[in-house]
Amino acid sequence: MQMYGDIMLTFVDNTDEIYVSYQIANPSTVVRILMNYTGVMERYIWLGSANAWNLIWYTSSSRCDPYKICGSYSSCNSNGLPVCQCLPGFTRKSPEDWALRDTSGGCIRNDSLACANGTDGFMKLSNVILPDALMANIDASLNLDECQSNCLRNCSCTAYANSNVTGGGSGCVMWIGELNDIEQLGDAGQDLYIRLAAAELGMCCFIW
Repeated sequence: MQMYGDIMLTFVDNTDEIYVSYQIANPSTVVRILMNYTGVMERYIWLGSANAWNLIWYTSSSRCDPYKICGSYSSCNSNGLPVCQCLPGFTRKSPEDWALRDTSGGCIRNDSLACANGTDGFMKLSNVILPDALMANIDASLNLDECQSNCLRNCSCTAYANSNVTGGGSGCVMWIGELNDIEQLGDAGQDLYIRLAAAELGMCCFIW
């Protein structure tokens, strides 16, 4: 638990759930959180002397904020032109729609995976915000090498990464199925290892 002004933050990470909660240290302080019409989260505190709500915190707004703005198997870079790009080894599902700036259809693989043959591998993407974790499995007991092996044996696994980046990295998170909401950052974020067919791996840097 950490204190930020009058707010005490608690981070919970166990086998059942991962979440952040907060408490107000002073019970007489009134705080509310809302999401405005643009999707930005805002935190207000009530100022009794002014009889008004005072904005004390908000999430930054980005062109990458809307959910699945670039579709599946793509990444979003709010400073890029274009904003959306297909992941390595993928191509635009509908070039016509992308030409009209409708990227919601996302991308598809250039080459099919061959899990049964054991020839698939992984390509590392650096400095990213990891995909939507709706279809992800987390095992904090595994290291990155074990995570890779488990993902490779699971034909539904499309990517993996460390679940905890502190202290050099630990734990394992594996994505099952489509990858959505990956954001490319300049010099922050973490590493993501995406599953590709052998034909694609021969064209770039990869790990087995």
